[in-house]
Amino acid sequence: MRLSPWAGPGWWLGALALVVSLAVVGCGGGGKGTVTGKVTYKGAPLKGGRVAFAAANKQNVIAEIGQDGSYTAEDVPAGTAKVTVQTSYLKVASRAPKYQPPKDAKVPEGYKMGGDPNDAKRYVKIPDNYEDPDQSGLSLDVKSGPQPFNIDLK
Repeated sequence: MRLSPWAGPGWWLGALALVVSLAVVGCGGGGKGTVTGKVTYKGAPLKGGRVAFAAANKQNVIAEIGQDGSYTAEDVPAGTAKVTVQTSYLKVASRAPKYQPPKDAKVPEGYKMGGDPNDAKRYVKIPDNYEDPDQSGLSLDVKSGPQPFNIDLK
């Protein structure tokens, strides 16, 4: 007659199943990838904006587009991701009001009040559908590890 709940194989099998299931959930099940590439619009490099990856697990990863059109998105969950390219925020940011802080306020070094005037120079109007994950027509099957993904907008 066994009186201890710790004796017998049932407990060990249950504990093993719990550990394995926690390990799979904790690791995300499929790893993460680093996606790099260039974004072009009508054959020319896009000089600014963002590339966003909307993963199936509802996690979004955003990468800034450099002046040469290149981007690097790190820690993108493996699996199919909807992709968007966003530039409209550059136009909005460049129009932000130029508020001044009170005379005695401490402003962090390098902080610019209002929008960055350089954003207006990097803004390129692209079709609105590229900013919507359900209408962009862009997707990527993200693999674990590094992979290239160039985006050519028409």
